[in-house]
Amino acid sequence: MKGWQRINHFPGMSTIARKARMATNLEKMRREFPKEYSFYPRTWVLPMELGDFRAQFDSKGKSSKVYIIKPDAGCQGKGIFLTQELDKVNTTESIVAQQYIRKPLLIDEYKFDLRLYVLVTSCSPLRVFLFHDGLVRLCTESYVKPTAENLGDRCMHLTNYAINKRSENFVAGDSAGDEGSKRSLRWFMEWVALNYGDKRAALLWQRMGSLCVKVLASILPNLQREYANTFERAKHLKDFRRRAEA
Repeated sequence: MKGWQRINHFPGMSTIARKARMATNLEKMRREFPKEYSFYPRTWVLPMELGDFRAQFDSKGKSSKVYIIKPDAGCQGKGIFLTQELDKVNTTESIVAQQYIRKPLLIDEYKFDLRLYVLVTSCSPLRVFLFHDGLVRLCTESYVKPTAENLGDRCMHLTNYAINKRSENFVAGDSAGDEGSKRSLRWFMEWVALNYGDKRAALLWQRMGSLCVKVLASILPNLQREYANTFERAKHLKDFRRRAEA
């Protein structure tokens, strides 16, 4: 790399950018620190953990619980589905299965997710900045608890923008990010404060920041090692070239 060049990923970030790798790293941390890493639902990486996942179903391959299935390298909601039947899961592909959260927090009766923007400027020591704004992505069908009949209602269960923007119920947001199917994180934090109080809003913001740090902590040794290997090698090559040109 030249002195003026910049990259937007640290070497080793793929260990949380891919669903299966992130799940594996988080599960390692949860085994060591169960209380601190209880912020996500039970997760299986398939086919590696197929035996344990199969045990969640009865002899007919059915379950009273609902699982959300996600391709490891998927994006924009492609290949994601809900199921209570093991036969519908392709256990030969690299996928992540999670127990589905039946009672999520809702906004105006819609499921939603948050997109947080985190800047990592150093991995040794770890230095992290959390931006005070972000995105809130809402579904476009009112949420009801999952049943065998509605598991396929993607615009009710999945918050992906690529899925919901095609819905006739999709509402384009305003420039302030206060309305529509896509809103701002600033609006969301104000909504939380209004509905649950300032103290709970402040606690939520603190917990979201803590969650980001915990995710990064799960890969920190690998991140530091890959960073050092990549840039030390580049430094040695640069020194070699300088001596060769002298």
